[in-house]
Amino acid sequence: MIQTFKPKKYRKCPIYFRKVGIDMWEYFVIIKNELYTAHYILKPRWWKRYFKEPFSNKEKQACLFLVEKAAETTVDTILKNGKN
Repeated sequence: MIQTFKPKKYRKCPIYFRKVGIDMWEYFVIIKNELYTAHYILKPRWWKRYFKEPFSNKEKQACLFLVEKAAETTVDTILKNGKN
């Protein structure tokens, strides 16, 4: 199952987020016509994994916050290094 979230703009760069399966999160960011992406595996608590319970909305928001900050760091790093 793929779940997408509302895109965000950061420093004029669009960032797209999605959750794939139970515990894989991804972001895609476009910086001056180049695509950068990263994948993270964020595990729910062990008992949720054992009983195959989905993330709660609060847990989803916490994971999304972490992935969002990682995407912003990517944008800052690329733009600071003057690659583009």
